[in-house]
Amino acid sequence: MILLLLSPFSALVQPEKDAGVKPAENQLQDIFEGFYVGEQEDVWNETPWPTVAVPGGFSYLSVIDYSDVGVLINNLSEESKTIGWAFVAARNISLDRVFIFNESGTPVGETINREKFNTYFAAPFLEMLQNRSSASQLNYLVTTKGIPLRVSGGGDKASFDQELALLGGSYNSSIGADNWFDHGYGPLAGKEMEPFTRDKYGFFLVTRLTGYTVDTALELIERANNSLGQRGTFVLDLATNRNGSGYKYWNDDLYVANATLNGSMNLPVYFDEEAEFVTNISNVMGYASWGSNDGNWATNRIPNSGFDTTDAAWGMGTRYWDHTLPAVSSDEEFSWQYQTATKEGGSGAIEGVLSPNCTGQDGTTTAGLLAEYFDNSGISVGSTMPDLTNRQPNAIRVEPNLDWPSRGSAYPGLDSRFNTHWSGRFTGTVTLPETGNWTFYLESDDGTELWVNHASLVQNHGMHGMRTVSNFINLTAGEHDLRVEFYQGGGPHGLRLFWEGPNQSKAIIPTSALSVGSLQAPQESHLMHRWDFEEGTGMQTNDSVGNANLTFNGMNASNWVSCPGGTCLMFDGQDDYIEVDVNDWNGNFTVSQFVITNTTNHPSYASVFASSDNAGSNASFQHMIQSSKWNLHNDQSNVFGDVITERWAHLATVFDNGTIRQYYNGQYVGSTTSPQGDYNNFELYRMGVNRAGSAFFEGRIDRVLVYETALSHTEVHQLSRELLPNCQVYSGVDQETTTVWQNITLPENHTSHAWLFSGYGMVEGPIGGTFTLQVDASDENGTLLSTNRSSGEAFETNWNSDTLRFRPHPQATRFNISIEVMMTGFSQEGSIFLDTLKLEAIRPHMNWINGSIGETAVSTGGR
Repeated sequence: MILLLLSPFSALVQPEKDAGVKPAENQLQDIFEGFYVGEQEDVWNETPWPTVAVPGGFSYLSVIDYSDVGVLINNLSEESKTIGWAFVAARNISLDRVFIFNESGTPVGETINREKFNTYFAAPFLEMLQNRSSASQLNYLVTTKGIPLRVSGGGDKASFDQELALLGGSYNSSIGADNWFDHGYGPLAGKEMEPFTRDKYGFFLVTRLTGYTVDTALELIERANNSLGQRGTFVLDLATNRNGSGYKYWNDDLYVANATLNGSMNLPVYFDEEAEFVTNISNVMGYASWGSNDGNWATNRIPNSGFDTTDAAWGMGTRYWDHTLPAVSSDEEFSWQYQTATKEGGSGAIEGVLSPNCTGQDGTTTAGLLAEYFDNSGISVGSTMPDLTNRQPNAIRVEPNLDWPSRGSAYPGLDSRFNTHWSGRFTGTVTLPETGNWTFYLESDDGTELWVNHASLVQNHGMHGMRTVSNFINLTAGEHDLRVEFYQGGGPHGLRLFWEGPNQSKAIIPTSALSVGSLQAPQESHLMHRWDFEEGTGMQTNDSVGNANLTFNGMNASNWVSCPGGTCLMFDGQDDYIEVDVNDWNGNFTVSQFVITNTTNHPSYASVFASSDNAGSNASFQHMIQSSKWNLHNDQSNVFGDVITERWAHLATVFDNGTIRQYYNGQYVGSTTSPQGDYNNFELYRMGVNRAGSAFFEGRIDRVLVYETALSHTEVHQLSRELLPNCQVYSGVDQETTTVWQNITLPENHTSHAWLFSGYGMVEGPIGGTFTLQVDASDENGTLLSTNRSSGEAFETNWNSDTLRFRPHPQATRFNISIEVMMTGFSQEGSIFLDTLKLEAIRPHMNWINGSIGETAVSTGGR
């Protein structure tokens, strides 16, 4: 044997020329250092004795067998993919034990309903189980952040992981049931702790790899690698005051856990039975409690967190809060105020109001299409065109044409609300160079429809990729009203409008052929009167359709002023008005006009249009101002909308077989039913004063039309486009910020804790932006120690929240909490609302050892 060992090293016994080289026998001894052969055959000794069995240490995979573990990954969630594949790689999980959910529409939110659970998770998982030979060997499943947490519902609500555990096993029939059932595994079932197998017990054991952030979840994998040999304390925290309530069941579990861990398994347990939560325990291995045991668990540490305690001594008029304002140009305004009309909770909320410069613009000479964008968040659209009739747009601008190829992001200048779930309405006039058959092509992703002269021509409805549908129509040369409505229901989106006709090959309709408005009114054959106020001089203004020329009262040539597209009449609010006798009652009618005022100090009933001089008559009506709102009034008042100074407004009233419809700036406001005998006495028309002749209007009036028919929604909208408010985009978009803030002193024993800071926001009107939470932590001397900042949240038209989880500097004793707002993209005007702020310590605050589950606790709200 010795000879065999020597032969491979025969080179070592060759003579060496270098005198400094050890003799061969010494080199051989070096190779076998630590071994020697004694006199007895069975004596092979290793010296010196090693202090550890495996000098390099055990690896996680050499100790723990993962061959019966499966991993679930939601392929539509970046978080799930990142965490899931990291775990697969770290634990050498074979691909046949990775369950990927990648169907389009798979939810990524924390809460889903029962239908989505069945469609996107349960059915695919059962199919994968059936088709994989390794499925019978699985005992454990790992879910990740990005896989839903809970299944909503009434009595059938449940945690997602619980329902997953039962799929395809002995308890499959109980999924979705409103009841409890017993299983036979472990101490909670009154049994000894023993190795688990699904074959024996009929369900999977499911664990979740998650955390407040992806990095936290990934860190758990590495912390588990370092957990071998770790020992620590189990903290069980219950409150005996709940033993007589429905929570007794949960407390009983904690009693059993204590008896098992501390008694049967002889593991250290910190067992707390006080109502106040225990915290700041060191060397913690495991933790269990029920949040509702402690009334202070979720205490909000922000005074006046809902802004409801008003106090003029504070800058915002609400106690403890202050603010900084964004920079604005000389003709813009921004201010914060407390109001009670819009709120997420409590009595009210704070409102930031952006007021722009709106110069007014002649729509008939504005090239392009009026584009109105609508946020569809929270609105079920389906495969049919959504009704935009009575909805207020969330963004307004003029588009040069419709030429948007398919894309996965919002159009430039729009925010994320207009990425996946939104609608658009694009209106204007197309001028055809020649008479003949014209074909219009509508290419879109998703659904669209095209109307020409208020009649539907092309329907490209449904949820689909870029698809072209076309139709032709014989049209005369000249102007024709055009409207395209679009909706986007997820995924990429695109919209393109082409034409083809006499001497015109197929092409995108160019900007040069499009205008926002037109002086060619709808249903001109039913137009009875039209006053455009374009004379610019004289003591009357002419009716360009009928013979009802309006004469001046208390006015002279100085009342003629410049207005968008020409001239109009100015009224001084003292004694100016115009009037003409008529006899117009023929049944249905429509009245349309543009008005603007530079003051909010109007007397009640100051009118811009009246159909009689008989005060209080229910047979006539008037457009008037009352309580800073435009109103329609006969013997009762109905609001059009707010009076906004220095802003052109379009008012329209339609009488349609006893139903009164009102429109404000082209948008349908609402309708009322007129009793028989109302609205049937049109003896004269007067503008600038009410029917009684006592309340005068101060401002300008332009482009008044009276029809003997009831116009449709879209025809009124066409009239409203003759004159645009032309509000400019805020000068500080994407740059300037405004901040709402408060200083807070931390309660005792709350240093070193992690915290959650959250707040709600929403917007109204054509305005967008983001709100970001920030906490600056300082010591008692005011020295800044740390800053934590959320990633920010985009405002939506419904309340949505932003949350910041942070751990401040351990020596911090004070917080400056703030909400920073930045207006973005298309923001012209509107309101930003903030409400329901909350700052709570994350408890328990423990010193967790490697391998503990402290960072993975989640609330499922399930059974």
